[in-house]
Amino acid sequence: MGTFYFFLFQAHSGWRWVALLFLVVTTIKVVIGWAANQNWSNLDSRLVSFTNIAVSIQVLLGIFLYVMFLTQGAGITGRSIGAISGGHLVPALLAVAGTGFAVGRSRRAQNSRDKFKFASIGLIVADLMVYGALATVGGIFAMATS
Repeated sequence: MGTFYFFLFQAHSGWRWVALLFLVVTTIKVVIGWAANQNWSNLDSRLVSFTNIAVSIQVLLGIFLYVMFLTQGAGITGRSIGAISGGHLVPALLAVAGTGFAVGRSRRAQNSRDKFKFASIGLIVADLMVYGALATVGGIFAMATS
């Protein structure tokens, strides 16, 4: 397939840890903030925004790989195009939608409780979608092979 594909594949495989770290830490932070009735801070806004950016980068790398998979005819050993499309790509896109919801609704909410509530809902949806996307490729600790 080539060096560029290998580089993208390894970047997608490695960046998942950054995206997962942001997603898990931010979800825990906003759920605790919602449950404890805390005040929304600048840290909360930044964490939610950076989580959205990290997940978006991960999905973008995946989309580039998907396009290369379609156009160059090679790809992940033992994976069909249907398994990658329906089981991995769709939940990944829905995870971006969840983080986007968390960012957008938490910015528009008037009080701290609503900010935490909307961020929690969006990030929990994103967590579930990421779990689903990872389950289709062997789980969180599956080793990257092309």
